[in-house]
Amino acid sequence: MAYRTNQVDGVAARLSPDYSDEESVRVYEGNSYSQDFLFSPVLGADLSGVKELRCPLLVMAGRHDHSVNSGVAHEWFQRVRAPQKRFVWFENSAHEVMSEEPGKVLLSLVQYARSIAARAGDVAPSLN
Repeated sequence: MAYRTNQVDGVAARLSPDYSDEESVRVYEGNSYSQDFLFSPVLGADLSGVKELRCPLLVMAGRHDHSVNSGVAHEWFQRVRAPQKRFVWFENSAHEVMSEEPGKVLLSLVQYARSIAARAGDVAPSLN
């Protein structure tokens, strides 16, 4: 997390209202299980040759992320062409933007992703 000087591994899950105390202890078990199936393909992905997308592109990145280099992501974003694209910087976040700036995540999804989903016919009906 941004601006932390000590190791906070696992703290975010324990602080989250989304997990009971019992569940928060098991978060990293689930994380390890997922990594067995998902992590290797992601590490092996080389997007440097991708120059054009035929779909909208929305990237949300923490300015202080050192786990996934957001600077490299931004450099790639600037080179790739897409029918619609937006890069959202989370200036006060590192790798856990949803925990560090949850309000901005929500606003970004509503402002940028919802319109893409609406054009695809994939949004909840309006409450109006």
